[in-house]
Amino acid sequence: MGIKLFFIDLDNTLLNDKKEVSSYNKRIMIEILNHNHQIFLTSGRPNGFVENIRNQIDPRINIISYNGGYCENMVEHTLNFDEIKFIIDKLGDKLENYIIKTDSEIYASKHIVERFIFNVNKNTKAKCYEGFSVESLKDKKIFKFIGFYAKDNKVNLDCVVNTQKFIYFDYGIGFELLNKFADKGCAVKEIVKHLNKSITNCIFIGDNINDISMFELGGYNVVMDNAKDEIKKYANYVTKSNNEDGVAKFLEKMMEETYE
Repeated sequence: MGIKLFFIDLDNTLLNDKKEVSSYNKRIMIEILNHNHQIFLTSGRPNGFVENIRNQIDPRINIISYNGGYCENMVEHTLNFDEIKFIIDKLGDKLENYIIKTDSEIYASKHIVERFIFNVNKNTKAKCYEGFSVESLKDKKIFKFIGFYAKDNKVNLDCVVNTQKFIYFDYGIGFELLNKFADKGCAVKEIVKHLNKSITNCIFIGDNINDISMFELGGYNVVMDNAKDEIKKYANYVTKSNNEDGVAKFLEKMMEETYE
């Protein structure tokens, strides 16, 4: 079979609905590593969250976080501080609150939104700061900016800044910005080039829209049974759901067919 690179999403893929990695998933992933394959946890989550999951499984696993904004020991695609400050200044009172995420910290202009807080290890949450000075972040690595509109103040962000310079998500009540190269597909291509491998050596396991850029590369695509039909159309193989250890069941099946 040769050495394979496994790019595995976290939420609703490796993690069950309780945000846990089962002992079955852990055991099979370690077996994969022991056969000298490489595993990349590939998530839109911050570094600290992904590192916490990696530490629960095996330190040999590699990290891709912020949807490819950070590739461990390889590349970082951060947001430009001056551009973020310009957006904050330009929108002014039209923003009720905004959140800035670095590699291990969360900053909020007014209050931290609970769902954005993540654990950096089993018992410790990321450091959170409220009411900070924007200038204090000038030398920080900014991976994600999330803005929340004040009531009845939704803005066409394209009138403020060229959103094509970013990966841009509009949530209606607000928006999210990442570096335009913070994309799972871009991250995979950079890693494959760095390791002198081929996309045909890659196996992608995921469930959601942010996995499509990987699925479109031409590797072998494994989609979770809990994914929507629009995602399943990219599948070479549909495995069991995230609550049924679908990742481990596919990996074990693959090993049985390869090493039996």
